[in-house]
Amino acid sequence: MSLLWASLFVIVYVVAATAAWACWSAAPWVPTKRAERGLVADRLPLKPGEVLYDLGCGDGAVLFALADKYPEAKLIGYELFLVPILIGHLRKLLGGRRYRNVSIRFGNLFRQDLSDASAIFCFLMVNSYGRLRPKFARELSDDCRVMVEAWTIPGLEPLQRIKEGKKVSYFLYKGSQFR
Repeated sequence: MSLLWASLFVIVYVVAATAAWACWSAAPWVPTKRAERGLVADRLPLKPGEVLYDLGCGDGAVLFALADKYPEAKLIGYELFLVPILIGHLRKLLGGRRYRNVSIRFGNLFRQDLSDASAIFCFLMVNSYGRLRPKFARELSDDCRVMVEAWTIPGLEPLQRIKEGKKVSYFLYKGSQFR
């Protein structure tokens, strides 16, 4: 019985630790609303073979919406909190080949190489963007599209603000703006 309790303690500790690290590092898990995922897919078009990174992807909800519309794009998400990662992997498994182009990875978004990105999507805490700016300047190509949900990147004027009705705002940037 003590092995069961010890195992349960370790599981709870690991889940709590990854949740705390994710919140402290970039953002808590707050999924993009279902009604807004279609807007992201419409306003961030992807061509076959393009690579999109969702930084802080949670359970991959945005990635799955993009996969439905762009099955030939490569969609990669990074997340630190284990619970949404497991939910995303289950959803991918249940979706079969429909989501073959989606990859949800455990990893710190600040440490991943983004140099092959055609597009970036992120919904993070505003203080995270200051840490991402130098990374984007080093790694993103000039024509890489960056879509940010909810607020602007401090000190950088977006190329476009997307606001439809009562939905949250989205802001579009290009990689060249980060230099």
